Amino acid sequence: MKKSLYLMIVMLLFAGYGNANNGYPIDKIHAEQGVTCSDCHLTDKPEKKAKIKECLQCHESYQAVAERTSELEPNPHASHQGELRCNLCHKIHSEDTLYCNQCHGFTQFKLK
Repeated sequence: MKKSLYLMIVMLLFAGYGNANNGYPIDKIHAEQGVTCSDCHLTDKPEKKAKIKECLQCHESYQAVAERTSELEPNPHASHQGELRCNLCHKIHSEDTLYCNQCHGFTQFKLK
């Protein structure tokens, strides 16, 4: 289940789909899987950003995520900078960004 959830997230991110919630793919995927605000923020009324350790509760580890996207070239989850915070690229409540493009010019990744 975890693996298929992550694969769906990656597929939708790179396909550029929106959603009915806030218009952002990860928000929609989480909602479709029954993930609630309190699952990530650990409170019913979120006041702070979710911690990365909460992402890894479902997504296992940085290494596991990099293995799931190993077919991508370059693999955005196998950074030469080490284990980066997920929310540098993945934004649940706003548009995703490709953190790598602060230095690189990758155009093959279409994040919405």
